[in-house]
Amino acid sequence: MDPSDQDAIHCRNLVRGQDKDRFLAGLFAPEDKRGHLMALYAFDVEVSRISFLVSEPALGEIRLQWWADSIEALYDGAAGDHPVVRALGRAVETAGLPKQPILDLIEARRFDLYADPMPTLGSFEGYAGETTSSLIQMAAVILAGSDASRAVDASGHGGVAQAIVRVLRLARADRARGKVAIPEEILLSHGLKVGDYLDGRWSDAMRLAFARMRHAARSHMEKARSFDPQVPLDALPAFMPLALTELYLGRMERPGFNAFTMSAEVSQIRRQWRLLRASWQKAY
Repeated sequence: MDPSDQDAIHCRNLVRGQDKDRFLAGLFAPEDKRGHLMALYAFDVEVSRISFLVSEPALGEIRLQWWADSIEALYDGAAGDHPVVRALGRAVETAGLPKQPILDLIEARRFDLYADPMPTLGSFEGYAGETTSSLIQMAAVILAGSDASRAVDASGHGGVAQAIVRVLRLARADRARGKVAIPEEILLSHGLKVGDYLDGRWSDAMRLAFARMRHAARSHMEKARSFDPQVPLDALPAFMPLALTELYLGRMERPGFNAFTMSAEVSQIRRQWRLLRASWQKAY
């Protein structure tokens, strides 16, 4: 088997196992671009899961620096000795992905290594912009080339919505490892402290704090959809994971939902159906 095919299979399997929503949406991309899309998503998987794999921040810093150095070397012409780096290199060469957003994504992920909560909603939105929004925009570049520049606003707001929903979905698991999904300013505005969150004290105030985050996610989704006419049709698979955002929000908005004890996950068949409907409607 050709080494490039082996790298592509590695990336596809990694995304299928670790980021099923993007994997399923990526299947709607043209076959000649799907491998590059999976390489980009596999890179994101590798970087985003570092905080889950290390026992202390210093070890995570070392791994993130390795990825930053590998990207620098990639743009200097090195082939790389990691299947994801090699596959991403082919995506970079074919689609002309710029280096700085990739490095910024790695840098932003340093926040994940530490237990400190986001200080404000604005700071969370900035983090989401450099991670999830940037990922959507780079995927759009792979799919639509220079036309993807018209999708910047949609990817910006859509990425923030998706990032908020992701941290809320992970609240139960993340709290167990000392991570706080709600920015500290929102906790304080409801008379709560970080300790209340980490202790798992589900109260009316905590419910309202989570509701405020969900409201922010819906607000960004509405703004993203207002820019839908600017999104090239070729770029739609990059945005299709956003079609699942409301499914997860709906779960979390059920009466009596407790983010510390209950799951917001949705069955794969429902997710596949929603993605299929998005492809038919040509909208997310």
